[in-house]
Amino acid sequence: MKRAKELATHVFFSLETPSVSGEEFPFHASADTRIDFDRFRPDERRRERIIDALLARGFSLVHKGIFSTSFEGPYILFQEHLGIKLCLYAASLTDVTDSTVSRRFEQPTEDMLFLAPLDKPDRIVTIEGVGSLEFSPPTIYSAAARQISSTPPHIPNRYLDALSIRRHLNIPDDGPTGKGIVVAMIDSGFWDHPYFARYRYRPQPTGGCPFPGIDQYGHGTAMAMNFFVVAPDATLLGFQQIRALPDVAFDSALQAGAKIISCSWGVAPHRQLTKLIRYAVSQDRIVLFAAGNGHIQWPGNMDEVISVGGVHIDDQDVKHASKIANGYVTAGGRNVPDVCGLAGREPYGIYILSPTQPGSFLDKTHASLPPPDCDYTDPDDGWVGIGGTSAATAQLAGIVALLFEKAEDRAGKNSLDQQEVVSILRASSRDVFKGVSAQGNPAGPKPSIACGFGFVDAAAALAQV
Repeated sequence: MKRAKELATHVFFSLETPSVSGEEFPFHASADTRIDFDRFRPDERRRERIIDALLARGFSLVHKGIFSTSFEGPYILFQEHLGIKLCLYAASLTDVTDSTVSRRFEQPTEDMLFLAPLDKPDRIVTIEGVGSLEFSPPTIYSAAARQISSTPPHIPNRYLDALSIRRHLNIPDDGPTGKGIVVAMIDSGFWDHPYFARYRYRPQPTGGCPFPGIDQYGHGTAMAMNFFVVAPDATLLGFQQIRALPDVAFDSALQAGAKIISCSWGVAPHRQLTKLIRYAVSQDRIVLFAAGNGHIQWPGNMDEVISVGGVHIDDQDVKHASKIANGYVTAGGRNVPDVCGLAGREPYGIYILSPTQPGSFLDKTHASLPPPDCDYTDPDDGWVGIGGTSAATAQLAGIVALLFEKAEDRAGKNSLDQQEVVSILRASSRDVFKGVSAQGNPAGPKPSIACGFGFVDAAAALAQV
């Protein structure tokens, strides 16, 4: 009830306003359909009238996006001014088995709760010209007060260190470092950990999340480290997403000019985010999403994105499909993932010791697991054992930054688009012959259901640019 009252104070939603063409976006078009996105930009005069109408009713403007507009307000305004009754919901997870979806409901935790209409309206009928209204469930991240050290604690024979990560990913020491490449990461937050003192680590405030340096969940800070191990001289713009407005963070990343967008999370299918992802790819931005850890994870199974799965490498350097990482075929025939990074093994993917906000949810939770599954760190030391397809996605984003730097050095400008990057990664990745995915699908010669086109090889990928 305490959490419900907190949610009711600030209810966030996004909406469509009339487009310049008067047409609705073709959400059901196939991934290879060419779309003139300019036709679906908002008619700005009509958008401003709708903004004024909602502001007059007591709502606050959060973000004016490329296509949509986001607001927030207390729950009472929805019933009084829009005729919408809000209800408390808990986000659910879905399982995949041989392309068949079954729904599993679990005891909800506070972070799974959200408010949405009892009867979801397609339109706000009390304000002329308003299109679809979207309320989003919470984001699912794919991971699984003292002086904080800039270096991780020494825990023998437990984790991959930075050198091991680079060796497994086959990153050349004398190759590109990501210099001059701007990458956006959308995640739970980006705490100012001492580890990042030498890196271009730039949390970015947005209308929806004005304090991105607070990372109470602890996930985004850890993902940033996985990126910088691969591309140490790149610039990382961190966009926080904690208020169930996935389109605001993604829209902000696009408007900041990021060439690569790394997303180690999933949400319920979302109209505005669908539009933005398709727009980003049409503008030659590279969009990576985690395939997920055992549950269906949208948008990681969209045709348009680079879907990243996970591998575990044992003490003999043998690669195994990670049993915590998704590997399946969708009902539409899309193999999830495309390629894999380092994710760790069951049950929790605790594989890479990463910086986090001290005392964050993950810092405490992974420290309190029963041995041998805990991360053997203190619950408030600012270090957490983590992995999953989250970490793999951040690593792949780093490798794409290396590809971009090399392409720019050769051509004077970046010449790589999403399909070219996918083709390079697929052709250069290595076979994984051992193990099964979270859905029980086996690894094998590429492409396999468990690992797609295999485990990424940075040097081999760079040789193709």
